Amino acid sequence: MKKSHIILFGFLVVLLLGCSNENQTELEETKSKNLRTSSIDEDSYKLWLEVGKLENNKSVLTINKSKLINNLNKNFTKINGVNPNVEEVSLVEIDNSFYLIFKGKKTSISFYVQESKYGRGLIVAQGTSCTTDECSQEQLGCIPYYPDNDPGHEGIGSCTPCSNGGKCKKTVTNLTVLE
Repeated sequence: MKKSHIILFGFLVVLLLGCSNENQTELEETKSKNLRTSSIDEDSYKLWLEVGKLENNKSVLTINKSKLINNLNKNFTKINGVNPNVEEVSLVEIDNSFYLIFKGKKTSISFYVQESKYGRGLIVAQGTSCTTDECSQEQLGCIPYYPDNDPGHEGIGSCTPCSNGGKCKKTVTNLTVLE
């Protein structure tokens, strides 16, 4: 009788451990997907602009680059009183999140991008940007993030600090900066 209880107990332990690892894997996959797909609620935030798509798990810019650059320079000058003189734009993935990053000789301006839940591709949140002249060469310096928001909830976010201690400015507007 004792032996059958020990075997039954051993079987239950193995079964529970197996289920626990399976649930942990599902939880990790869900967290990773949430990071990539919705840090800002697409329905309540109105400043979205489709800028790209995913092709073979790589982000591809599909919007006219020259028009984006011209619009950003013009509209940032109106908002901030200073022309950032950006010259290039790219769509990049950093730590499972996407960013639209504009670069000039010294300046870097970045916007948060996410996958549309409506199949519109990659969409940029135009209302919050992070600008720096002091750490524009850092990949993780001065980019938008949403630390206080659960996935699926809107917010204006924050900017990551420059690792060299340089200044990073967050701009929040209700204007369409890139259109």
